[in-house]
Order: sequence, then structure tokens, then C-alpha cells
Amino acid sequence: MQDKSDIIQSGSKIELLQVLRALAAMLVLLFHCSGIVARMKGVEGHVGPFGFGYCGVDLFFPISGFIIAHVHWKDRGHPDTFFKYFWRRVRRVYPLYWVILVPMVVLGAGSRDTVTVAVDFLLLRRVTWTLTYELLFYAIFALSILHRGLGLLALVLWGSVSVFRLVFRVPGSSFEDFIFGAFTIEFLLGVLAARLAATVRLSWGFGVIGGLLLTCLAAIDHLVPDKDSFRLAYSFAAFPLIAALPYIRMGVPRLWVFLGDASYSIFLCQVPFLAAAARLSSRVSGLPWWPLTLISIAGANLFVGVVVYLAIERPLSKRCAPKAK
Repeated sequence: MQDKSDIIQSGSKIELLQVLRALAAMLVLLFHCSGIVARMKGVEGHVGPFGFGYCGVDLFFPISGFIIAHVHWKDRGHPDTFFKYFWRRVRRVYPLYWVILVPMVVLGAGSRDTVTVAVDFLLLRRVTWTLTYELLFYAIFALSILHRGLGLLALVLWGSVSVFRLVFRVPGSSFEDFIFGAFTIEFLLGVLAARLAATVRLSWGFGVIGGLLLTCLAAIDHLVPDKDSFRLAYSFAAFPLIAALPYIRMGVPRLWVFLGDASYSIFLCQVPFLAAAARLSSRVSGLPWWPLTLISIAGANLFVGVVVYLAIERPLSKRCAPKAK
């Protein structure tokens, strides 16, 4: 019997997954930009209906877990593939990050302390928390490449301790909260979605359920005071959608696939761009019609991210890719 993972991997990439990545990037972008515009107006929170946009991160993490399991599941128990896995992850995360970080340090937007710069350079500080979580997940999954049984045990224990601490609200240090936080569960949900998709041919209805759940959560988000305890619900709602995406056959807008490809550049460019926008907002006394301001800031940020992707990330990725033998 043919493994359904072979069916899924017949294409170069799952394009609907790229669309979901683009949507997640847009949500985070609008969340941050609407916060900037709110401060320009002198009000708390966010303007417009984008206060739920933080959930884009809670889509990114299960998507990341899905992709790693989807691409590297066959590498488990094959230590000879470790360095290929390691290099693939490093060239995905670090080169563009360094390109963004270095000008910020030189221009004084970041710390000039040698130790802090070194820590930031390696993504070991929680200021860059989303990428630091990514690296943590990459490291845990790498154990399964070195040893299949050890890696599976590590993933199970990692998830079990995280669920236990979440359910019973176990207090701990900031380090413990980082290692065994709710975001751990989001990555592992993505891994489970990848394994479900590889073993069961899911119908499009399964994905529709996930989409409807996400829409409902976004609609009631403004009624929930504790966002931290609510964000995991987005990942659980996204689980059926992510798992079903490989089997949904429909026309995909090329623009959204492109934005999904550029999502990392769009995400990274938010850091310096929004820092500059926040600094500018403190000097603005009057504010044009806020929707126009929001569209202008978000559009400019999106444009910069796309330019960085075309001019830097994509060429850099090709240059760092291993040459075909």
C-alpha cells in the first residue's frame, strides 16, 4: 500500500499552506499596525477589527510543526541526514535575520553591548521570542533524526509536561515557561496534523470545520479579556484546516502563494519598520482618517517586506542552498 505521505509530497510545496502562511503574516502585520495607529490617536488597544491579529503567530507555529514533520519525518533515525537538516534550518532562519539585525545595531536601534549583540546574533534572547521558539522546536525534533526512539520520547515528554503545566497551572521560572509553554503544544499540533494527513485521506469538509472554528474565535475574540489563555484555541481550531490542506484541490491565487513565500521577510521587516513608526507616532499631533493611516503604514511595511524578499531573501536562499551533485 502506498504511503499517503508520498501522494502529499508529489508537489514541490503545498500551495494552500503558503496561502495560510500569508494570511497569518497579514494578521500579525495588521495587529501591530493597528496598535501603532491607536497610539497615534491617543487611545489604548487597536483600531479597527484587527485586535485578534495576534493569532497569526498561533497559526505560524502549527504550520511550522507541520512543515518540519512533513519534510523530515522520513529522516528520523538516519543520523547521516542530520547535517543536511541542520543546515537547511540554519539557512532558513539566520542569514536574513542577520541582514536585518546588523543595520539595526549599526544605526543604534538595538543594543550595542557586546554580550547582548552576541546573544541577539544567535537568537538566544526572548526579544526575538518567536524565532527562539522555532529554534527550540528544531532542536527537539533533531533528536529524532539522531535516534528515532530517543526523539519520539523527547517529543512525547516535551508535550506531556507542557500540557500538564498548562492544565494544572503549574508555576515556574521564565526559563521553564519558555521550554514548556503553550507554544510547545502549538508546534506539536502541527506535527500531529502532518501525521494525520500522511495516514488518512481527509475530505475538504474537515478543513471547512477548521476554517469555521477560526472565524468564530476571531468573532468573539474581543469578548475575551485573557488573550494568553485564549490563543491556544486558535491553534486547536487550525488543526483540522492544516491537516486537510494537502487534500483540498482548488485554484490558488498566485499573489497569496507569493506572499506566503515572502512571509518570513514580511515578518522580520516589521521589527525595524514598526519601531520607526512608533517613534514617529510620538511626534504626530494630528491624525488623518485612521483607516487611511492604517492602510498606508501596513501597505508600506508590506512593500518593504516584499522588496526584501525579492532582493535579499530569495537570492540569499538560492546562494546558501546546497549545489546539486
